[in-house]
Amino acid sequence: MKDSSYFLSLTKRGFTLLFLVVAQANAEVPQTLEELWTDFPARDKATPLDTEVLKTWEENDVTLRLVRFNIGAFKGEMLKLAGFYAVPKGDMKGLPALVVCHGGGQKASVGGPKNWAMNGYAAFCPNNGAQPWDNRFVGLPNTDYGSFNPAVRKPDNRDGKGRLAPGPNTIDPVLSPRNEAMYLRMYAMRRALTFLQSRPEVDPEKLGFRGHSTGGVMTVRTAIDPRLKAVVPSMGGCGFWWEDYPWVVDNTRGYEGMEDATQQKLFLNTVSCDANWKAMHAPLLFLASANDFNSPTENVVRAMNAMPPGVDKRLVMPAHYNHSANPQAAIADKMWFEQHLKQSGFVFPKTPQGELILKTKDKVPVFRVQPDPESSLPIESVDVYYSYGRKPQARYW
Repeated sequence: MKDSSYFLSLTKRGFTLLFLVVAQANAEVPQTLEELWTDFPARDKATPLDTEVLKTWEENDVTLRLVRFNIGAFKGEMLKLAGFYAVPKGDMKGLPALVVCHGGGQKASVGGPKNWAMNGYAAFCPNNGAQPWDNRFVGLPNTDYGSFNPAVRKPDNRDGKGRLAPGPNTIDPVLSPRNEAMYLRMYAMRRALTFLQSRPEVDPEKLGFRGHSTGGVMTVRTAIDPRLKAVVPSMGGCGFWWEDYPWVVDNTRGYEGMEDATQQKLFLNTVSCDANWKAMHAPLLFLASANDFNSPTENVVRAMNAMPPGVDKRLVMPAHYNHSANPQAAIADKMWFEQHLKQSGFVFPKTPQGELILKTKDKVPVFRVQPDPESSLPIESVDVYYSYGRKPQARYW
């Protein structure tokens, strides 16, 4: 009995110790979006960029550089972000600057930042997925997330179900938003803003963010950074995937492994796009497409309605397109930044006002639309599209 009692006593102490460790860890786990990023400014200031210029060349009166800099230290590992940085050729000062993010299956490209530089911006395109370089840059250092797994193409082993579960490649040993696959990418995007601010040719008060598809998600989830003056998520980052709409089909996703109510609540309050939409401050233009698989119209409208009152916002959405846009819509992001970053004098028209009247004398519904009467831009035409399809991708307008 003495030996058994001793074993039981050790077991009790073991459980007590385990409980205390878990309780302490849980106390340090961020529970809100604000708590998640509270320590970033101090960590950002304390971590030097140590920027490396890996290659420099010129195209179309644009100077391009492949650069790499420190993301930050996590569990003793210094993580690195690489990407392409472009500026107009010459001795430039006071340039507005953009982070330009690629989609989920792509890698950093030269064309994106070069195009923006040709339009008078400094632009950085991060290789945020750590995808291999193409033949022009093989052998040069790349993005390095160390032993972590921020949604790059390697096994993601977890000690439990769900996006916040701990595992051998996560930051925290307990359920935590810092374990979510894209948290380190979001941290890296904030460091990308710090990189732009460090450049002598950049006006640090004129920063913007633009991303497509997964890059749109990253735009939304970086948009609360107070340094940003304008953002354009494109066909990604709508959020609100967990709220069903009875009149729509195939517009929910992401439940797999997230059935636990505690984990759901923590996810929605910290790293979800939903939480970020509710905390937006920068003028935002959402570039959508009416038949998009990645940001259905209903989700986009709900997201934009969740923004704080008074934040300048627009929705541009061409009909008949899925995850792409026609030139008339695609130009909108450049004009948004013309107004809010370059401050060139261009003023984006206000959102047209619409009114749907269902009860009429002849029982034929009427829809009225009033374009911005204060805009100085001429109106070429007004087209009204409608659809009653329940599946966003299959709607005919």
